[in-house]
Amino acid sequence: MTDDVSLAQSVEKVLREVVQVYAPDSAVISVAEPKSGVTVIEQTPVSSRSAKIVANVESKYGLTTLIFGGGSVFEIPTTGRRYTGLAFSDEIKSLCSAVVQGRFEEIVWTRKDQIIRATGKVDVGGRIIRSSWIELFPVLFILGKKRRIQYRPYRESQT
Repeated sequence: MTDDVSLAQSVEKVLREVVQVYAPDSAVISVAEPKSGVTVIEQTPVSSRSAKIVANVESKYGLTTLIFGGGSVFEIPTTGRRYTGLAFSDEIKSLCSAVVQGRFEEIVWTRKDQIIRATGKVDVGGRIIRSSWIELFPVLFILGKKRRIQYRPYRESQT
């Protein structure tokens, strides 16, 4: 999986499998043509109360960045094992499966409708995996408006 196409196809395949297994017909997946070495794969749930998943696949750097909900960021190298100890595809599958099943929440801070900080929590098999980021400049000392979001499963019956 070293070239752009095969890595992006691998990530797309995992996202499609997750939706098929846990919530068929509950999301639309789109793939944008690679731009500047990045392939963007978007998984948009039918329900607006469920978290969107965006995968930015950067083959050149061996990195896939998963963005859940409004702005929680999880970076997964092609070697995997960053959050769960699992290999690349399995790590993506475990994180995305939890999001699709509604086991994801985040706290976002916004300023002028722009997210300036986010902390996401994904429950993977009873283990809480966290990721946080903050925009350092120019808003380091501006708190912004804080909002906690508990996302719903792609299929409501999955509570």
